[in-house]
Amino acid sequence: MKVVFANEFDGIIESGTPLVGVAYCGGKGLLSLLAIKLGLTRPDSSSVNRIQQFQSKLEHSNSENMFYSASFFVDPLTTAKTLLDWRDSWIEANWDPEISVTSKRVSDLAIVEKNDLPLSPGWADLVSSVRRDLKKRSSSPLFDEVNTLVPREQLPPWIVEILDLLGARYSDQNPEPTAKEDTDLSRLQKALIDGEHTQFRNDGSVVLVESTIPRIAAQMVASELTISENTRIIATTESSILGRAIESRGKPRISTDNRSACRPISQLLKLVANLLWEPRDPHNILQFLQHPWCPLNRKVSYRLARTFVRSPGVGGGGWKSSIDRIVEGFEAKEAKATRKEISFWLENSTFVPKNGADSETVVQRFEKLAASLKIKLQKGVVKSQAASLRAGISSCESLCEVVSASGKELISYEEIDYWVRSLTGLGINESITDAEIGSMEVVDHEISRTKIDNLFWWGFQNAKLPSRLPWGKTELKDLESAGCLLEMPEHQMSALTYNWIQAVCSAKEKLCLIRMNSLDGKTVSHPLIDEIASISPELGEPGALKIVRPESIFFSDESKDQFIDDTIKLSARSLPAPRRWWRLPENTEIPRRETESFSSIEKLIYSPYQWVLERVARIESGSLLVGSNENILRGNVAHGVIEAFFNECDWKNTSEDSIAGWADLKIAQIFAQEASVFNVPGNQRAREEIFDHVKATLMGMTSQFLAMGVNEVICEQEQTGKFEGGNLTGFIDILLKLEDDSEAVVDVKYGWRSKRIDELRSNGHLQLAVYAALRYQMTGKWPKDVAYFLVRNAELLAQSSAVFTSAKVQQPRENLSSEDLWQRLCSVWQWRREQLDQGLIELTTSNTSPDEMSVPPEDTIKLDPSYDEYSNYKILAGRGDRI
Repeated sequence: MKVVFANEFDGIIESGTPLVGVAYCGGKGLLSLLAIKLGLTRPDSSSVNRIQQFQSKLEHSNSENMFYSASFFVDPLTTAKTLLDWRDSWIEANWDPEISVTSKRVSDLAIVEKNDLPLSPGWADLVSSVRRDLKKRSSSPLFDEVNTLVPREQLPPWIVEILDLLGARYSDQNPEPTAKEDTDLSRLQKALIDGEHTQFRNDGSVVLVESTIPRIAAQMVASELTISENTRIIATTESSILGRAIESRGKPRISTDNRSACRPISQLLKLVANLLWEPRDPHNILQFLQHPWCPLNRKVSYRLARTFVRSPGVGGGGWKSSIDRIVEGFEAKEAKATRKEISFWLENSTFVPKNGADSETVVQRFEKLAASLKIKLQKGVVKSQAASLRAGISSCESLCEVVSASGKELISYEEIDYWVRSLTGLGINESITDAEIGSMEVVDHEISRTKIDNLFWWGFQNAKLPSRLPWGKTELKDLESAGCLLEMPEHQMSALTYNWIQAVCSAKEKLCLIRMNSLDGKTVSHPLIDEIASISPELGEPGALKIVRPESIFFSDESKDQFIDDTIKLSARSLPAPRRWWRLPENTEIPRRETESFSSIEKLIYSPYQWVLERVARIESGSLLVGSNENILRGNVAHGVIEAFFNECDWKNTSEDSIAGWADLKIAQIFAQEASVFNVPGNQRAREEIFDHVKATLMGMTSQFLAMGVNEVICEQEQTGKFEGGNLTGFIDILLKLEDDSEAVVDVKYGWRSKRIDELRSNGHLQLAVYAALRYQMTGKWPKDVAYFLVRNAELLAQSSAVFTSAKVQQPRENLSSEDLWQRLCSVWQWRREQLDQGLIELTTSNTSPDEMSVPPEDTIKLDPSYDEYSNYKILAGRGDRI
């Protein structure tokens, strides 16, 4: 067997290269081949397992005299990872820890290396084993021939040593110009090789593209690409955008391969880890429920997610009711199993981060996740998904192994977070698309040795430059004396520069460099661009390389055709113009609903178009955001606490201190069960406000109800009745039974004091009138009075103090009873209903003006000309020339 070596051959075989009897290897491939030949193959060791093992070795050798002692005390995990990286780089470079040195850090790590605790072998240990066996070997050579396409001086010392032991022959070929004479590409190639100054004529053979919009840049590149075997694409950043642009032009699809730590499996591991801790983050729960690989049944998780968006918490009434509805119709065994699964994943005990999580629980949860992923894998999935599932299973098993091997009863938040990030941080290599026959060659490295006509360098801004070594001159000398030959940063930079120049010189006709800049216009630099700038005039001067910006070309009428020559051109259309009325086609009926509530009646009266779109067309807003309406959640918490207080407590004989203590516990419970967004870090101010407002409300209600002579407080009692439109239903927040056997109605509002005051003064408190009418229909008597209680201000608002003795009185401009107001409400509702029956729908928007049809009958409710401040349908109502 013959071996051909080049760095880029790890996983990549360039087109046209023979394979029979020849092994094309990079560093990893060569080591793997040698391990098989020498009998050194062994199971792969997880990086997290090795870090945990090395942490144990550091702890075993630790004392106050060790150089890493202070760092290890503060952050053992990061210290272990950093020092393991040091150790591996030294072992790879042939470090012998038995050789005594004077440097403190080197000698201390030698002590750690030689202690008795085990460390699973890694890549560096394989390099060491192969090197050692090759040195001992005296029999026939392992390979017939070993040829290296890279000059010896461009390779790291450890690979040179192994290649020398194999008797490799090195290429002495340096980059040479290949482009046609008297072209910009030829001049650039010669200037880079010789380091001489040059000027460009901008003949199109060298193109530098800068863009802030990758999709437009991709369209430009796709329009320039010629279907040819003599075109190569270097894609060092996400190539899927370019792939889609090429495919959209009818050209053969290229292979796009992306490594990402944000793939679904990586996200799922992080979510499962996050669900261990309190307080539960509702965003994590929603993401878990909506995750494509969620361990729960898809239908179950989807329905739970819809409930959770409306009431973001676990264990509350809405949550339990949702589960009851989900399992309704299930067989008993299936229902029990579903409840058990939901409880395991989302109703589990949580842990305080500063105390740590129970190790057994952590292992149990990730073992369960691995089992779930195995079941999904067995059911059959596409190739890329199978790779992700296998990676997720491996990560779960590695995490369980690390936690079990630690021997700790409690695992800290930092440790679990670190292990999960370590397992998912490298990402998963996934093939996004497979190449079609006839597609252009795509490579994901910055190396191009074989000659090619056209070279397109996509993502020309992601150069991975060598970092500075963390060791001083004395330490480097001691390491060298211990046999350790490390590759210096300047040598790494020289090798990178060689590869870049070699890539430029591989193009014979055209070189196109495409780099993406940030949206703020900042240019992302690349060392090769800096080199080109240093050997040519500055930008904008004669002889400088012209920069092409696709956005300016794409958005100019003169040049747009070169991008969209084969695309259907659509003319711009404006959104519908604002109008005051919609007229339905003849014989189109809006049916009457069997049962209405106050919110529905109010919406129809004040804004018919919103009522039609919401209640008839059933157009709903999306439910991707948890707790998107904080005011609604605040009101839900307040209503829940008030109801529980009057149902559970002896409110007439409770002190303020007792109220405060009870409220603290109840509010915290309701937060967890129905409004957990307020427990998330960053919401402390809102959380404390709610605590203060609700406690003040409970104390204010207690004192004021006692002063009024209230005998009984009934909360959230459902009321049913009739009106002109059919059945009517509603829940009264607080129904007060007074000493004289009369009743009073209180509606609880969290805030918006000015609106409630205006309603009372203008007799616009329709909700209170509806509740009063329902009580009349159920009891035969109208309530003695009605009022609002504002949680934010802990105050009672009423039109008089005859019943509500401690209320802040808002004197109405016209004295109307609840019965009068109810009659007016029914009259104006009937007027609106007649308009609907005629096919007329009024759009009460602020960008239109009311007309004579907008005026309700006399002696009814006064309507505002616009009612769309909180409308979800503003765009549907028309925006005119706004596109």
